[in-house]
Amino acid sequence: MQSIRSLYAKFERAEAAYRAIPDTEEKRWERALDKAIRLARQIVRAPATNVAEMLLKIRIAAWDIGDTKYERLEELDRWKPTRLSRGAQYDALATLRDDLRRLQAV
Repeated sequence: MQSIRSLYAKFERAEAAYRAIPDTEEKRWERALDKAIRLARQIVRAPATNVAEMLLKIRIAAWDIGDTKYERLEELDRWKPTRLSRGAQYDALATLRDDLRRLQAV
């Protein structure tokens, strides 16, 4: 099984590739997005070995929720539930991320 770091590097490239495709190339865009989605799922299923990898998994979840505009993936680290993502599961995701950051700082 590939590490989360390795999968995330592939995801970054796949995500950048699909974002670079113009809307007019729908089929090509969909194929590229599907590749990013497949990599995101692999990351979420992979076992994390440290807090940094857990935080990457949460970043992927925020990306998958899809209710936040961003320019760089790192901006998703500030994701908070919106009116489009209401519910305990979203609140839990955001607060778990905050908890992990506190643990990482200790």
